[in-house]
Amino acid sequence: MIAAPCSRSSRARASACEGSTTEAAMGESRETLRIAMIAARSVVSMRCSPSWSSTRRPPRCAGSPAALRVYARPGYGARADCRSASPRRRVAEGGRERRGGMSDEEAGEGADGGVDEAAGDPVLVAVDFTAAELRVLFSDLHGKPVERGAWPLPPLADEHAWSWEVGGRIATLFAANGERRSALAIAVAAPGVVDPLSGRLVDSAGQPEWEGLSIVEALRRHFDAPIACEGRTLAALQGERWQGAAQALDDVLYVSLRGVPAAAAVAGGRPVRGARFAAGQLPAMPELTPGQPISDEELETASGLLADACALLDPDAVLIDGEEHHRSRLIPLLQRVLDEVAPGPRVVASELGEGAALAGALRMASTLAYEGERKP
Repeated sequence: MIAAPCSRSSRARASACEGSTTEAAMGESRETLRIAMIAARSVVSMRCSPSWSSTRRPPRCAGSPAALRVYARPGYGARADCRSASPRRRVAEGGRERRGGMSDEEAGEGADGGVDEAAGDPVLVAVDFTAAELRVLFSDLHGKPVERGAWPLPPLADEHAWSWEVGGRIATLFAANGERRSALAIAVAAPGVVDPLSGRLVDSAGQPEWEGLSIVEALRRHFDAPIACEGRTLAALQGERWQGAAQALDDVLYVSLRGVPAAAAVAGGRPVRGARFAAGQLPAMPELTPGQPISDEELETASGLLADACALLDPDAVLIDGEEHHRSRLIPLLQRVLDEVAPGPRVVASELGEGAALAGALRMASTLAYEGERKP
C-alpha cells in the first residue's frame, strides 16, 4: 500500500499522516505473515497424539506397536506413520506411475523442487484370508512385491474381532523394518460368496461366524484408502488371467478342488456373477479329502458335472486347481469327455496354485488405484 500525501500546514494533519503510514506498514506485515503461514502449512506434517480430537481419528490397531496409528485422507492412501499423505493422487497409467497427471519425476518433487518425503512409499495392498490363515502382500504400482506376511487366524467371533485382527496385521506390516508407506488401494479376497457392491460376505466358506461380515466397512474403521472385496474363487481366476495359465483369455472356467469345491467364470472378459452373486457354487461336486487319492466314483461325478458346465459356458479353457494327485487324474479324463461332448475347451492345471487369490487381489487393487472407485 502507498500512503496518501501529507500536508505539513497542520500538526493534526501530520499526526493523521503518521498514523496512516503506520497502519499501512502493519497491513503489509500482516499480509506477509499470512502468506508465510499458508506456505508453512503446505509442508508441515500433521501431528499425531492422543489428544487429537478429530472425529475421523481411527482406533489403535491391535497387533501393532503401541504408538502406531493408521490414518489416511480420503483418496490419498492409508498412513502408517500418521503424517499427512501427499495431496497428489497416484495412479498407474501406461505402465508408469502418474500422480495427478504428472510424471514420476515431476510428482516426486515438492513445491520447492525437493523430494516429497512426507508421503512415504506408495504401495498396493492385497489381502487373502481363509478360515485359518491370513496373507497380505504389498507391491509397487508395477506389481513387484515389496513386503509380505502370513499369519494363522484364531477363532474370530464377530465383525469387531475380525476387524481388529486383520486391520492390526496390515497396520503392523506398514511399519515393517522401519519403513514408511502409504496405501493407494486395498483389495481383499474372501472365502465364500461376496456382494462386491457392498463388500459384504453373504455366504461364508470360512468361519461360520463370518456370515454377513461387512469386510469393506470393517477395514474402513482403520484405513481411509479405497477398499474393495471379491470372493476368493473369482479373485483366483483373475489372478490366473493376469499372471497364470489363462493370460489373454476372455472366456474361462476356473475350478478349485481345495476345501469346499467352487468355480468361477468369465465370459467375454466379464465375471459371471449371477443375480445374487452366487454363480459358481458346486453343491453336487464331491468334496475331496486332502492327502487322499480321488476315488473312481468321485472322478466320474466331477468330470460329468464339469462337462455339463463347459457345454453351457463354452469357454476357451478350463483351469483346475487342487492337490496334484487329484488334478492329475481329473484333467486328462475331463479333456477326453469334453472332446466327445463339447469339443473346443482346453483343460489345464492352474499355474499359481494357492497363490492365485492373492495375485487376483493385487490385480484388483491395481485397478482400484487407477479408477479411484470399485466398479464391479
